[in-house]
Amino acid sequence: MVLFLVDHVPLRIMTKPGMVKEFAWIAVDYGKALYQYHESLELVKREKESLRIFRKWARKPQTRKVSAHALDSLRQEILSTQQHIWSDSSTCKYLRGEVTRLERALAAQTRKLVATE
Repeated sequence: MVLFLVDHVPLRIMTKPGMVKEFAWIAVDYGKALYQYHESLELVKREKESLRIFRKWARKPQTRKVSAHALDSLRQEILSTQQHIWSDSSTCKYLRGEVTRLERALAAQTRKLVATE
């Protein structure tokens, strides 16, 4: 992570309020994007586990003995979960790109702060 470089920046550089403010905004955005990314990954992981369980239920012989409506509900739940996984996976990809972009912006801003000494 790039934030450790701030500890080594001389105090006179921190008097550049515009640069420091921009650095702070980038750091906050980075933290938010990283948090959302990890939350999204956890959601996909839980949905995949649910899908695995639903499919396991669908294969059990006891499940085949229930009403047609119950089987249809299970199939609908499987389809819905698959769609959620697809949607949330694309959100994960987007957030991963945002995290990478903000990481680079944070590194660039840190270099600017260090270069102004």
